[in-house]
Amino acid sequence: MTSHDAPTADRFISHSLRRRLAVVVSHPIQYFAHLYRDLAAHPQIDLKVFFGSTIGATAYHDPGLGVELAWQCDLLGGYAHEFLPGADQVRQLDRQSLAKVPVAPALDSWNPDALLVHGYATPLVRSAWQWAIRHRKPVLLFGDGNGRIERSQAWYRRWAKRLMLTHYLSTIHRVLTLGEANELYWRLLGVPDSKMQWAPFYNPAPETILPQGAVRTETRHRVRQELGVAEHQIVVLSAGKFLPRKRTIDLVQAVERCRDVLGVYVGDGQCRSACEAEARSDRHRFVGFANLPRMAELFSAADIFCHPAQAEPYGLVVAEAAAAGLPILATESTGAIGARSHGRIGENAIVFPEGDVEALVRSIQQLASDSAKRQSMAQRSLAIASQMKQSAIDGVIAALASK
Repeated sequence: MTSHDAPTADRFISHSLRRRLAVVVSHPIQYFAHLYRDLAAHPQIDLKVFFGSTIGATAYHDPGLGVELAWQCDLLGGYAHEFLPGADQVRQLDRQSLAKVPVAPALDSWNPDALLVHGYATPLVRSAWQWAIRHRKPVLLFGDGNGRIERSQAWYRRWAKRLMLTHYLSTIHRVLTLGEANELYWRLLGVPDSKMQWAPFYNPAPETILPQGAVRTETRHRVRQELGVAEHQIVVLSAGKFLPRKRTIDLVQAVERCRDVLGVYVGDGQCRSACEAEARSDRHRFVGFANLPRMAELFSAADIFCHPAQAEPYGLVVAEAAAAGLPILATESTGAIGARSHGRIGENAIVFPEGDVEALVRSIQQLASDSAKRQSMAQRSLAIASQMKQSAIDGVIAALASK
């Protein structure tokens, strides 16, 4: 079995005992609640999630967006969970704050058979990791590092990072990988392929995907009217924090050069005013932060999704766009681009070099002028997104069952 295989879960049911799996993560994250629910419902897993902060489950200030927000979705239902002592006092997800949250007593009490941790950098995760080593429990590691970005770093920085992590990574039972860019990242840090198990990210249906057919058509028409979009205009949607590395300004400049194309930009942040200043025509809509139900509506109104970011570890919003059935434009370095990722070149995605506005213009025009191609790529996006859920669950089960 290679690291790319995700065998069906049924293969393990007849001869594997139910395993207690503890997940340790900084806070409730909207992108992972559905994963916890699906794992908790699996007959082979007894799941419990331990959170270091209540951020996400309660309203909080997002420094990147610069807004106070509360997610309009169920982040805690359907799986066992516990907020660690002092979690309600952690209002910033920095190392100093999370270092004050004890996790070992909770793990002692629940005594899991295996541990799944998100990332490797925070004291909370390191403490859980050390607990697992002391008790000889297997550790599964999830992280969204991007090898395309990592290999662009100076060699001595890569060497120092690899040296620093050698001990910890040598104790890992399996690394759960998202796709090619993520696998390259772990290889650069010295993780052998034999310790990698593909368990791709996937997106839930209820909060982010509108039903197909008449409901979606009606919603699309209503939202486009609200935005002032003409019937003949092609809507290119972008979503994320307005930060320098997200390069939303590249899309604004590209839309300016594309006839009958309108840009819709979801999000907020420090670069929003610069992007608005660059929008000289009336073919731009800056709609601010959109919670998940509204985000679903905006996806329905769009024809193309564009993610012009540089240094993007994965780009979970690309997974959302695929699940919403949109063709994808993204930079070459985006982690979500790959043959086993959400954006697949030649199937549902077109890539362009980051910062290359002219190449982005050509990509937009290519799709805007070809409705058949847009439709074909949209259908492929839906198919890819639907495949990811079972692959993710099977991947976790395979990692737990592996010797």
